[in-house]
Amino acid sequence: MTGRCPRRRSAFAPEALGEWSLVRRLAAGLVLASTALAWAQSLPSATPAAPETAPRRASRPVLTRPQIDRLVTRLAHPQFRIRESASQSLSEASPDSLGLLLEAYHAQPAHELKLRLRAAIENVFYQKFMEGRIGFLGVGPRVEANVFQPATGKTVDAILIARVLAGFPAEKAGLKVGDVLVEFDGRSVADIMAARQPPPAAPVQAQAPGQIQIRVGGQIVVGAQQIRSSSDAQITAFTREVARRDPGTAVSIRLLRCRTADRELDLPIPDQPFRALDGANLVATTVPNLQAAINELLGPSSRLGLFVGGVTADSPAARAGLKAGDVIVGVGRDFSASTAVADQLATELEAGKADGKVRLRLSRVEEVKLTVTLGDRPVDRMNLGDMEIAQNNLADWWRAQTGESSFRDRSRPAFFPVFARPGGDAQPNPTVLP
Repeated sequence: MTGRCPRRRSAFAPEALGEWSLVRRLAAGLVLASTALAWAQSLPSATPAAPETAPRRASRPVLTRPQIDRLVTRLAHPQFRIRESASQSLSEASPDSLGLLLEAYHAQPAHELKLRLRAAIENVFYQKFMEGRIGFLGVGPRVEANVFQPATGKTVDAILIARVLAGFPAEKAGLKVGDVLVEFDGRSVADIMAARQPPPAAPVQAQAPGQIQIRVGGQIVVGAQQIRSSSDAQITAFTREVARRDPGTAVSIRLLRCRTADRELDLPIPDQPFRALDGANLVATTVPNLQAAINELLGPSSRLGLFVGGVTADSPAARAGLKAGDVIVGVGRDFSASTAVADQLATELEAGKADGKVRLRLSRVEEVKLTVTLGDRPVDRMNLGDMEIAQNNLADWWRAQTGESSFRDRSRPAFFPVFARPGGDAQPNPTVLP
């Protein structure tokens, strides 16, 4: 799918809002991704906290002029709690109340009350601005390199689902933490991210007894291979691809799902140890380590394994019990959690001659196809990129409505406008992208 999806125009002041700038969205996303990665990497791995849930989408009240006047009066109350409650009520008004809120702002001479009204207007504006404009999955993504894609025979960059927000479209469709997204709405995720894809990986090549080499894109895998961290540009490109679709759009996705529980298998060692895996087509691949503790923001750690792309019937590998779709993730008595599976395999095969067998730890990767109906991103789930776009459009609208050159008076204190749902975070969420 190469064409852009049609987008509905907002019914709210389209001449003031203007068209969205794709370049502006990309720049905003780059700032967001680097901020999120730096923050997340500073956190220790831990068992995930209780899942976040989608806010209830209760209809917002359309405030009448007398109701707004009463709330504005309470903004000047001597008790802070009452002032905050009034600010919250104004900020939760329906966008249909925006005209009356503007009238109250113009009629109010007190500076602090104008600040609070302006904060409420900003929040209501964002509600209208975000409504039905941005397709939303509700996941925290991470880029994984060297993921072997069985359907194409290529090793590509893909999106690992590091977080799934409960109650949002991804969770409703059945996506899970650790899923590796390889296709979105008919397009390769690697193509969407404009990733540089290496050539298809070559099978295991037995050079000499005890020497097994795994090749990825013409490069021999030796020692502990560095797993590449998320790329800001790739994350931004994928987020943009999701966001450009309207909420309510049904999209097909294809993903690789790793089994949560590993299994063990004893591999017989023949007189020539390097022939123990004859008949198995092995390709190096990155898989999530679902056995390890999961970081709340970065998701599960990664490990390099050997994907079994196929097994010849009645071969040593077939007789040992290897099956297509298995992934060798550990070899020997001390199962490796590192990335040096290929080196360890060669060493253990040679060392296993005395026992006549070597134990393999196997995971399993299966292809899953799902259909997701995109939701719309709520204001309290805006990331920093969304916030920058919304603020720029608000500034244009504010100048058109009030004649003031800037929405914010930089010479005076300002309030952060986005009010949290109960128990939530009032700040934009920098870890939730698409």
